[in-house]
Amino acid sequence: MASGHGIVILDFGAQYSQLIARRVREHHVHSVLVPYSISVEALRQLNPAGVILSGGPSSVFDEGAPHSDPAILEMGVPVLGICYGLQLISEQMGGKVRPAPQREYGRAQLEISRSAGSRLFRAVPSPLPVWNSHGDHVAAVPTGFKTTGKTENAISVIENPQAKQYAVEFHPEVRHTDRGSDILKNFVHAICGIQPNWFPRSFIEETVGRVHAEVGGGRALCALSGGVDSAVAATLVAEPIEPDARFGSSLAAADVTGDGRKDLVVGAPGPSGGAGRVYVFAGSSDAAHRPVARRAAAVLAARGAGPARFGAALATAGIHHAPGC
Repeated sequence: MASGHGIVILDFGAQYSQLIARRVREHHVHSVLVPYSISVEALRQLNPAGVILSGGPSSVFDEGAPHSDPAILEMGVPVLGICYGLQLISEQMGGKVRPAPQREYGRAQLEISRSAGSRLFRAVPSPLPVWNSHGDHVAAVPTGFKTTGKTENAISVIENPQAKQYAVEFHPEVRHTDRGSDILKNFVHAICGIQPNWFPRSFIEETVGRVHAEVGGGRALCALSGGVDSAVAATLVAEPIEPDARFGSSLAAADVTGDGRKDLVVGAPGPSGGAGRVYVFAGSSDAAHRPVARRAAAVLAARGAGPARFGAALATAGIHHAPGC
């Protein structure tokens, strides 16, 4: 992560954690997802400009519930808690969290206090339809915090601008919350002060550069599960590696052309589309793996490989593909 230019998201097991990272990147800000148990020292080494505490399925009262190091809240960088993150901030900062008499799940109307002058909700209308999913609520806000938003049943937004701590009970990352993208934008740009200078191509270039620096003229083994993550990873790894690097698949790892060259196989094996150093392979006999190759092709196209059509993108990149993909 570039020094002081990214958001670190602490993952407390939320189904939307990856989505939070994606929403941040949509504002051209780099984000990285790490376990909630990360130490303060390790977090400092990432040098984030801001931290987000994700939601999660647990209650802060549960035995063994995930608790991040309270010292993270004292690092001096802006922190945004989402759902479980709000409850955890409240508990760790001396507030009171209680089981809610009425669980909130689904749409709710958020009333924003304009008198509080919230930077988090700058230019966001009130009332605002939001998406809730929680069984606990804040019964008393911690000292130094002010309540800047409520739903019918719960305190929904608390803020302590002096301590750079903000928290919401709802989920701004989901599409069900109106203007959720604007709320996250206010956090990363207005509050964290991050400039919109990160783009997907930056990630590709940085990743390819790291692989090249680490592997150099050596060989690399890329094990593929057949899923989209490993397919994209293999595509990125292939870029800086010499033709004799060895790539493999959990389904097949072979010289599929019979010409003695080592090939990248994505998906099920089958007849090759011709000689070449790298293959994105979907196998006409296994339709289940065709989307994998198409996703890999989309990555190539995004890197300027050419038209989005599968065959055209691969051909432009100098990569052969199997018929029927």
